[in-house]
Amino acid sequence: MLFCQQAQTKSLREICGVLSCCLGKLHLLGLKKTPNKSTLSYANAHRPREMYQELFCQTLDVCKLVGTGKHRLFAYWNENHSIYITRLKKNADYTVIEERTVPQNRNIIADQLIQFNGSSDRRRCPHIMRKVVVWDKEQDHEIVLQINHPEFGATTISAFYKDRWQIELFLKGFNQNLNVKTFVRISENALSTRIWTELIGMLSIKNLQFKSRFRWSLSNMVAFFRWNLFTYRDLWEWIDDPFDVLSVTP
Repeated sequence: MLFCQQAQTKSLREICGVLSCCLGKLHLLGLKKTPNKSTLSYANAHRPREMYQELFCQTLDVCKLVGTGKHRLFAYWNENHSIYITRLKKNADYTVIEERTVPQNRNIIADQLIQFNGSSDRRRCPHIMRKVVVWDKEQDHEIVLQINHPEFGATTISAFYKDRWQIELFLKGFNQNLNVKTFVRISENALSTRIWTELIGMLSIKNLQFKSRFRWSLSNMVAFFRWNLFTYRDLWEWIDDPFDVLSVTP
């Protein structure tokens, strides 16, 4: 199914046909023959989709960086043990419960524990929140952050928020390059399997982009990877220098 995602095949027949054409190279993976359509069909129907979901979740450690939200949403995340970092609204009404020690020689101005005021806000989100004030040297202004994690260092929280744009680009790339337009089977298990393998494939390519020294765009890397699926190259050398021409040994 990962091959189906990378090669953008649209049916079991295409998957088996393309793999059969490349059987000589598949021998390098220890495969003596390509799978039959019936084998793939049975796997799509019976192989537990939870296996792919678990694999994806193990591969991806999610740190949720979100925009400004409602108090009820903050409470929901707290109650479900989800970690978030967001900007505190300028007109937020709260009481400072505790002043924390600020690290020396850092860009941290304040680190406080707060609780929202107002009967409706307190009812929607009764939890203790954390407020971290960061000085942005580039823009020459303060950034006031809200987080629900009491143990992260204030400098770490600042670094998390600074990297939020990379996470946004990461999710944007997922949205632009996922190719779930056709399904090789229409059972519930097959549909879930296809979606999870798409996510695993995109995450793998994103990891290669991150490790590469070449200035890849994600869309270009997806296309180049698809065109070179059966090219016999050292993967790590290829992602650093994709246009290098190998010498031909007679």
